[in-house]
Amino acid sequence: MQHVMSPAPFRWLGRASSKEDMEDDLSDEAMGARHIEDQMRISFDDLAFIRRVGHGGFSTTYLAELNVDRNETRKLASPECKQLVAVKVASWEADSLGQWRSEVYALTKLEHRNIVRYFGFVATPPMHCLVLEYCDGGDLCERLKHPIPPGFVLKVAGGIASALAYLHERRLMHRDIKSANVLLESDGITPKLTDFGVATVLPDQTIAPHGHNSRHLTAETGTYRWMAPEVITHQPYSASADIYSFSMVLYELITHHAPFNDRSALQAAAAAGLENKRPPLPASTPKPLSELLDRTWAAERLDRPPATQLVIVFEEMKHSLPPDEIAWLDAPDGHPCDAPTLPLPQPKRKLEAPANDSANAPETASQGILGAGALAQCLEHVPARFSEALSRCFMKAV
Repeated sequence: MQHVMSPAPFRWLGRASSKEDMEDDLSDEAMGARHIEDQMRISFDDLAFIRRVGHGGFSTTYLAELNVDRNETRKLASPECKQLVAVKVASWEADSLGQWRSEVYALTKLEHRNIVRYFGFVATPPMHCLVLEYCDGGDLCERLKHPIPPGFVLKVAGGIASALAYLHERRLMHRDIKSANVLLESDGITPKLTDFGVATVLPDQTIAPHGHNSRHLTAETGTYRWMAPEVITHQPYSASADIYSFSMVLYELITHHAPFNDRSALQAAAAAGLENKRPPLPASTPKPLSELLDRTWAAERLDRPPATQLVIVFEEMKHSLPPDEIAWLDAPDGHPCDAPTLPLPQPKRKLEAPANDSANAPETASQGILGAGALAQCLEHVPARFSEALSRCFMKAV
């Protein structure tokens, strides 16, 4: 299981630890959220737990049956009084309750065909639960361990892009896009984005020249293998960091294995964030797809296309790709790639080794394992706890 860093949760939900604490915040945002809370509260007694279906660092998920009064207006998939649901129970780990509050706040605002449906929450201390749509197709990470049907890659990629476009248009960032956070409906091909525990509202001036923001977003948020370079290295970032993470999911759809699977998660972060490397693509990758990946995982965040553009691209690919390239995408077992990880072209920001180390260090960070001087320059912008670990793992990187 990959380590997920925990940021500060949404403003009022992260601060409140009880109903009484929430009442102290009289802002319009809090008042509106409390109104939603009253509408979406579910009694624990209305849930009949069946079995455990998943477990993560901050929660455990169960399949359950929700009893619903016929007079309730809750949006269910079935008009019956009983509905199969997924119940995500917050753990007692540090920050798990903050993530639960963040997810409640995010999900109450969302309704999209490619985002998991939210039915409500349980807040009966010490139990804090999210009641969500049950997707019996499992998650994308597990699904890619088995042969895929025709049309799977473009359908799933297009659905995730559509969900991101919806989020970004509402100034929301997911910040943990990865295959394990994409569920599949019973048809096995319709994706549903889930796990909004580290989602955040974007600053008003997220994308601006020279990275000037009205406020800074928390660094190192998400999962290392899928994390954008600017997030890893504590640089200003925006919704385009979700686009980078999406590129890693697209890579998984092509290869059927995790990005940088030849190294540890921390070494993957070092490769992407400090060496400007990307996981290798199969040599036979169709040109339109390889070019799209080059754009979505670009080192410069402003060079990445918006999610709205990705939706159009995947829809066009369904009709414009020739039959042989469609057949390539539809390969049941994907295209695993064991080629060595290669660096991207040198980004605009150049890292040079000091003169006294120039004989032994490469000229730039993108030419392989860094020399001592160049590595020191790279780590100037990274917190000590991370840079010390990176210094150690660079000597072991493949």
